[in-house]
This record gives sequence, structure tokens and C-alpha cells, in this order.
Amino acid sequence: MFFERFTNSKFYHVLDQMVRVVWLNLLSMISIIIGIFFFGFAPALLAGVYVIKLMFRKYEGSIFKIFYQTFKKFYKKATIIFMIYSILIGLFAFNLYFFLEKMSLEVVWYDLGLFLITLFLLILAVPASIHSLLIYS
Repeated sequence: MFFERFTNSKFYHVLDQMVRVVWLNLLSMISIIIGIFFFGFAPALLAGVYVIKLMFRKYEGSIFKIFYQTFKKFYKKATIIFMIYSILIGLFAFNLYFFLEKMSLEVVWYDLGLFLITLFLLILAVPASIHSLLIYS
């Protein structure tokens, strides 16, 4: 009687959801580490978001199984999106370095303006990459 009352309580449900989220985070971290970040970050993020959406819809199945099914499903497209944004972020970072080196010799207002524009674009590109992945999910 106590066991049934405990498993049907709201406390048990909340605790179960917390354990599922911790397990999901561990799966995501393992996938990112195994994928050497560059090839594992985007699919792990998409798979994690997809599993969270399922959890909000009262999914009761295995998180491990559905996580790796969606990881495989989203792998190709997510990696392509992440590579495109990585190239843009790398380009902006190189330009920042270039303008900093150029301004270390002589400060020109033109270079300072281009440096600030490039910094602004870099600051926008990082969240844009994550948001584009989330929109794809």
C-alpha cells in the first residue's frame, strides 16, 4: 500500500523527471566527448532537445534508446549546420585577431570601426548557431 501511494505521488513524479534530466545530460556529455566536440555537439544538442520535448508530452520509454535514435537521425544535418556556423565564427575570430594585431602597431579609426563591427558579428554568430539548431529540432 505504501509503495503504490509513493509511486503515484507527485513527489515521485518530480523525482523521476529530475533523474531523467540528469541521465539525459550525462548521455549528452558522453556523446559530445566521444564526438570530439566538433562532431558531437550539434547532434547531442538536438537529441537532448527532442527527448526533453518527449518528456513534456509524458513519454515513459527508455531515454537511452530514444536519445541515440534521434542522435543518429539528426547527425548529418546538425553537423552540416554546425560546420557552417563554425566557419563563420572562425572567420570572425580571425578578423578580430587581425584587427587587434594591426591596431597594436597603429590605431586607425577605420580599423577600430571594423573591429567593433566584427566583434558584434561574432557575438551574434554564437547564439545564432545554437538557435538555428534548436529551430531545426
